[in-house]
Amino acid sequence: MKLGPLDTPALIELAAGWLARKEIYQWLDFGAGRQIVTPALLKIMTQRSSHFLRVYTNDDDEPIGILALNSVDPTHGTGTLWGVTGEQAFPDGVAWHFEGGEVVMLESHMLNVGVEPIQGGVHDAAEIERAIAFFATKENSGVIVAPNAITWANEELIVARTLQHRLPTHFATAASIKAGGLVCYGYDFDEAMRMTAQYVDRILRGEKPADLPVQMPTKFQLVFNLKTAKAIGVEIAPTLLARADEVIE
Repeated sequence: MKLGPLDTPALIELAAGWLARKEIYQWLDFGAGRQIVTPALLKIMTQRSSHFLRVYTNDDDEPIGILALNSVDPTHGTGTLWGVTGEQAFPDGVAWHFEGGEVVMLESHMLNVGVEPIQGGVHDAAEIERAIAFFATKENSGVIVAPNAITWANEELIVARTLQHRLPTHFATAASIKAGGLVCYGYDFDEAMRMTAQYVDRILRGEKPADLPVQMPTKFQLVFNLKTAKAIGVEIAPTLLARADEVIE
């Protein structure tokens, strides 16, 4: 699978056709509410710095979907990542269809943060051990831990080995920082679970799931672990600490 620019009229026409389907665009909001994405609108999006869209292709170089970042904030390195195939949309599950390293690679290249991403591609504890040992051989390296079942199950191992090798880590949740990770910036997981419970309640009371709007996280957390920072020799700027929602000492 390859990623390429959305840079020809034919590709824009094809992608707009995918996004114009109701079962697709009802999940997406490009800043003006839900709307049908026309080729003209899609072309404008490709020309704006707040949108980065790429076409991904199969082994025969045939376009089969889109991977994109929207609402990009280069200052803070944030954006909304989503993907669409010719058949189905994945507004918040694209990481399950791309290796975590490829998602990081896409973000880092698009946001021009000057980071060389290296894919870990781990599937078990042994591969995690090897990946961290490899990263430790690279100068000024760190580890971005993608949230999934494998990394959650091996969180203690990841924390232990990255501390051993003095590697800074970014996790997706505050709980991982309390467990020994260095920093997280992500949505409030507890708040997301409460929102999920509210939706379950509405469905049990008779509302149709198809009629419920998809909500994106609105509460985010920036959390640092100063004990971990000291252990690996990383100094965090006071101005950044002042913006944190929680600092673990």
